[in-house]
Amino acid sequence: MITYVTALIDLYETRPDDKTIEKYVEHFNKLQETGIYFHLFLSPTYKDKIVLKNGLIEYISLEELDTYKNAPQGIPENRNMIKDTRNFMIVINAKTEFVYRAIMSGKHDTDHYAWIDFGISHVFKREDTFLYLKNLKIENKCLYIPGCHVKGKTGFDHINWRFCGGFFIGDKESLLNFHQLHQFIFPTIPKLSWEVNVWAYMENFNWDSGWYLADHNDSIVRLSL
Repeated sequence: MITYVTALIDLYETRPDDKTIEKYVEHFNKLQETGIYFHLFLSPTYKDKIVLKNGLIEYISLEELDTYKNAPQGIPENRNMIKDTRNFMIVINAKTEFVYRAIMSGKHDTDHYAWIDFGISHVFKREDTFLYLKNLKIENKCLYIPGCHVKGKTGFDHINWRFCGGFFIGDKESLLNFHQLHQFIFPTIPKLSWEVNVWAYMENFNWDSGWYLADHNDSIVRLSL
């Protein structure tokens, strides 16, 4: 079995109309219909928004995240000013931390974990993708992270889609190493940036990301095994 880790964190700000909490919950409920098992990190303010069908909920606020405490100063000027706020960028950079916390909780009898964006189902076009996730099996030792293009220049001022961002999966050891490197690199970058930019930069440190070609559609969760 795979433990799917996800999060819905209060950013204390108004979100765009297509990214409201209600929209996110609607997308998540479609994902829940698969029956996959979740470790959901949820802000206490959203306690009444979710009924989790399979898995457990751990309550945590934005300020409790190590990623919040260690976030670099500054923020890219070339961004979506409404969506790509500082708090949003902190939360997306906390993806490895959420997985780390789920693993270290000791509450799951699983050797494999996946990060999956709370609202990821909005990019799915095929109904069989939900069945694919439910039946997904992977090797004992692995790390898979989908991405849109091959390696190129790394930077922090423009979003870099070397990685898709919404999904990754692996065994515990590989995921803990992923988090350890992110935790080391993240506070040293010149400004707070998108998590995908940080991951692309991490490849300069001999990190084997397990990259596979995908896009922001059904292919994002369909591993190239």
